Amino acid sequence: MRSSSRATSFADLADLLGFGSSKPLSRSRNPIARPRSTLELHHTAETRRRRQTSHLPTSIIIRILSFADPSTLAHCLTVSRLFFHLAGTILYSSLTLCSTDFRPVLSGSAVVHEAVTGKVAVGRKKFKDRLLKLTQEVTLLSHGDDDDDESDDERGRGKEIWECPPLSLSALTPKMKTLRIVLADEFDYHLTFCPRYPHHCPLLLDLDYRIDRMIILGARSPLVVLPTAFPNYTSSPTTSLSLPISPTHTTTFSRTSTRSTPPPSTIIDGDSTLTLTLDDVDNRGGGREGHGRHSASGHHGNGTFGGRSALPKGILDLYVVLPTGQSYDAKDYQDHHHAFHKYKTLSDLQRLTIVFSTPTPYKPWQIAYYDSRQDPTWTSYLNLAEDIAETCLSVPGETEVRVVGVENMDGELLNMGVGVMQQGKERVGKIMEERVRRRMEVRLRAKGREEEVGKRAERVRFVRLQEWMEEEGTEVLGENADLSRGW
Repeated sequence: MRSSSRATSFADLADLLGFGSSKPLSRSRNPIARPRSTLELHHTAETRRRRQTSHLPTSIIIRILSFADPSTLAHCLTVSRLFFHLAGTILYSSLTLCSTDFRPVLSGSAVVHEAVTGKVAVGRKKFKDRLLKLTQEVTLLSHGDDDDDESDDERGRGKEIWECPPLSLSALTPKMKTLRIVLADEFDYHLTFCPRYPHHCPLLLDLDYRIDRMIILGARSPLVVLPTAFPNYTSSPTTSLSLPISPTHTTTFSRTSTRSTPPPSTIIDGDSTLTLTLDDVDNRGGGREGHGRHSASGHHGNGTFGGRSALPKGILDLYVVLPTGQSYDAKDYQDHHHAFHKYKTLSDLQRLTIVFSTPTPYKPWQIAYYDSRQDPTWTSYLNLAEDIAETCLSVPGETEVRVVGVENMDGELLNMGVGVMQQGKERVGKIMEERVRRRMEVRLRAKGREEEVGKRAERVRFVRLQEWMEEEGTEVLGENADLSRGW
């Protein structure tokens, strides 16, 4: 009797669940049928996909967003995935990084969090990292001379973490193609670029073959001296570079590379150790031209940490912009290399542009003092022309060189003579061009390279500042260039 009642209860339960019953279940109680084949599984996934409402063509949305201000674009990031990508492409295509922008720009990045704390960013949504991957251009300002009055207690770890995050730009913005460097206005800009001095700026590490175009704003000489924050990009790929900072302290860093280089040579001098590669011993490029303050027998052989800075390899376009109103004395940089002393870092360079920039194309380019220590009897005009000629010869012979804005030079401040000034601005530019070409020819003939004179002369062009500004100058200088210089 007990078994029959138990069977009846199981039968009722089976009927309730629809097992063995010929009656179809109601729609609300019918479970979702499992797909019986791959084709049916794909069809089921397509039917369950949420329908997207129709919207304007993407090109029209991009056009509308291009007129929006940054605040509006920031709100558009939260609308949908489509708007996140479109607004993010506009908002983060170009970034400006300085001591006041590191926190708002990089806050929320899981990559930065992991680099700072050394811990995996578990559970963090990587929305900021997705936006940073859209960045094509980065403007990095000098950030080592911060005069903020906030106390150390209030800032806590903010100065160390946010003013110079311990992460390379190649990892932070992997799609970056243009790097714009804005130097400080002081004569010792090469020492105050990064607060981590005398160590290298981590943002500038591992940039070999990562950027196509570099723009240096605020140079004081065509043979621009790089900040000590730049690493020596001619080191061996897996070699540990140890350079003495003080008699009792040695700084070491390592870098990896995808290209093979010759084995390193080690020089030991007492308690100081200097690990170099054969590339460092090769003094082609700027050094081979025999510039007095940059030659192989000059001051730079002392092995100081900052004196071995070099440009990253793989740069295709290089711009050196000299603003008006500066001064230059080579003795202030006598322990440091200029940017063209390593020929191997310039082997891929296709175009070099030297710009003598003024706020408007019609104002004179002025310099208070220019001394490259060539000859004590030379004027500023002769010293400047000599450095322009050396810069033109420091790049590969196939590189196109453009010298922009010499027609605006103030001949009076350059001590070009009263007779030249009376002939007008155009005559000043012509005399500078003739002097540069003549010095290039003299240098080549002195080196026994007469066959290169004609070829080199063809590759060097002198361009008016107004023409260059209309062609590409506004885009090269960038909308953020006035943050440091007031262009």
